[in-house]
Amino acid sequence: GGKTIDMYRWKALMCEPYFCGVVKLADWPEVNNNGLHKPMITPEEHEILVAIAKNKGKRFIVDRNNPEFLLSNEAECAECVLANKPNPRLVGYWQNNGAKKGFKRYRRYRCRECNLGVRQEVFHSGVTEELTSLILSDEQREKLKSHMRKVWSNHELERMERARIALGRVQMLKDKKGNAMDSYLSEQDPEMKQEIKEKVEALKLAITEAEKVATEAQDFEKDFDEFIGYAFDIMDNLGTKWWQEDKATMRVYKQMLFPAGIQLSPDKKVYIPEISAIYRYGGTKKAPEGANFTRLEGPVRLELTTRGLKGLCSTG
Repeated sequence: GGKTIDMYRWKALMCEPYFCGVVKLADWPEVNNNGLHKPMITPEEHEILVAIAKNKGKRFIVDRNNPEFLLSNEAECAECVLANKPNPRLVGYWQNNGAKKGFKRYRRYRCRECNLGVRQEVFHSGVTEELTSLILSDEQREKLKSHMRKVWSNHELERMERARIALGRVQMLKDKKGNAMDSYLSEQDPEMKQEIKEKVEALKLAITEAEKVATEAQDFEKDFDEFIGYAFDIMDNLGTKWWQEDKATMRVYKQMLFPAGIQLSPDKKVYIPEISAIYRYGGTKKAPEGANFTRLEGPVRLELTTRGLKGLCSTG
């Protein structure tokens, strides 16, 4: 209102997220991070203002994308999960042997709750073994292809529209070329004829490019086959692809393949409570020692008991 404000009010204004595009009301629990108004500052600049207003120093940002420990905070201690402990996640760290002579360092994972630890290479190889044991059956492969075809049909509608636009551009360029040819034949001025000729040549090149775009836009089946090939290549080579992707992509793989997550059992082995419904284990993959199986018609729940550890997984 044009009146002088004190420092407390100024600090409150600096902390207001409205200026970075966020809509937040005191009497409404919902927060809209993408308001319709034009932001005056970026969210990063807003965080700096909040830090200044609250007299905070530079915020320490934890780097969770350490390539040395890709499964840090992505796996859990099975025993602590079973006991509902608050911090069952595994974190990566370096450990040394403490010797002055023959000093060595080791990569390890440990549980934040109970400190159960395992060598990084042992845990990673266990996860790789689980990944390479997953098999996509021919029946599931056909089902997936059928579902992908339904999803792809929506994409095809967009491609058809692009193809229609591309074909329209081809026809428009051909009409321009025809008009230019008529002008060339009727023109008597040599300089104008040369300009028209150059324009015709440019239109020929543009028509060639437009026809190429139109052809590619209409080749729906080729693109679908390439998409299917790419998808199945990832699904058939998870043991290799898993470690090649960035952590964000690996997290997506984990959610799809292991809905209940990846766990470390008390005997320091990889324990997978549940695998994706589209996969099954190969013939060489053995059930956990001491596992009890109950076979029923339709969806069932399978209880696994291994050295006192109980895990539930669903199967079809």
